[in-house]
Amino acid sequence: MNGIFGRLFENAFNIDIQKNVDIMTLIAIYSTFFMINIAVVTSLGEEFLFFQNN
Repeated sequence: MNGIFGRLFENAFNIDIQKNVDIMTLIAIYSTFFMINIAVVTSLGEEFLFFQNN
């Protein structure tokens, strides 16, 4: 990944550590969005079932 993270860590870390940092950052971002999506879908689903039952 030769983006912002690549430029930030280019001078401070070697290539292996740079790639590991980028991968861990991407995993953290994806998992965060995944948890947010689960929370939103769950709340919307509960409201939908609530309105269906009443």
